[in-house]
Amino acid sequence: MAKRSASALHAFGRVMLGLALLPWCFGATWALVAVIRAAGPSATFWVATFGGAASWVAVFFLLPKPLWLYVVGHELTHAIWTWLCGGRVKSFRVTSKGGSVTVSKSNPLVVLAPYFFPFYAVLWALFWGVGTWLGHWDRFLPWFHFGLGFTYAFHIT
Repeated sequence: MAKRSASALHAFGRVMLGLALLPWCFGATWALVAVIRAAGPSATFWVATFGGAASWVAVFFLLPKPLWLYVVGHELTHAIWTWLCGGRVKSFRVTSKGGSVTVSKSNPLVVLAPYFFPFYAVLWALFWGVGTWLGHWDRFLPWFHFGLGFTYAFHIT
């Protein structure tokens, strides 16, 4: 009987968590729509972004997988989110066969970060932001969108 009530309490907690996250989901959707509207005409956003994504898909299927690059991004994401949550990285190991990060404290954000935080897409956006600030790269906006599509497709594959 106690096991059944604990299970019901767990299910209730999950439903409450889901309901609590709904405003965040609506806000994220609202922000995404605003970004898409502000991105410009299809030639500068959609064509370039999907071109970048299609290029990554071609690389993914036609060339050897860059596993070391994937593992570096995955483990660095754990490390970054550990630092953001106030923890320390004790060890960091990466090979093309896998990797590991030992941290002082963990939480769901640290554990799940590689699955919701597109490390290379964010790195590309930061790189592009610095280039635009220093070198006026804004006139090459389709290349930014191409790179964003490429790096985000890398993240989801």
